[in-house]
Amino acid sequence: MSDSTPGGKPGEPQTSAEKFGPFKVITIVLIVVGLSDIAAGVLNLVRGLNEGSMDALLPEVIFYAATGTLIILSALLLYKRKALGMWILIASILGSTAYTLIVKHSLDLILILFGAAVIWQLVIFLRQGEIR
Repeated sequence: MSDSTPGGKPGEPQTSAEKFGPFKVITIVLIVVGLSDIAAGVLNLVRGLNEGSMDALLPEVIFYAATGTLIILSALLLYKRKALGMWILIASILGSTAYTLIVKHSLDLILILFGAAVIWQLVIFLRQGEIR
C-alpha cells in the first residue's frame, strides 16, 4: 500500500481527511458495533453457563452472535465497495428491530436512528458511484 492519493502523484502523502474519510469511518464503526454485539453474545453465554439458565439465554446468545456477524460481514463487503454490504446491513437492522419488538415489546430508537443515518450516508455513496 502506498502513501499516495489514488489520483495524485506517487510519493505524495495523503491528508488525514483522505485516510479517514466518511466511508472508512463508517466501516470502522460498523466493525466495532459488530464486535460489541458478538461480545454481548459471549457475555450472555458465560452468564447462562454460570447461572445454569442457558435455556433462557440461548435465544439472546444466538441473536447477538448472528447480528454481530452480519454487521461485520456488511462492513467487510462495504470495505470492498460492494452494494451487497448495504443490503445486509439493512436486513440486520430490520431483523434486530423485529426481534427486539417481538421479544422485548419495545423499539430500540437509538439503533433505528443510527441505522437510518448510516444507511442514508451509504445511499449517498451508492449514488456517487463509490459503492458498486
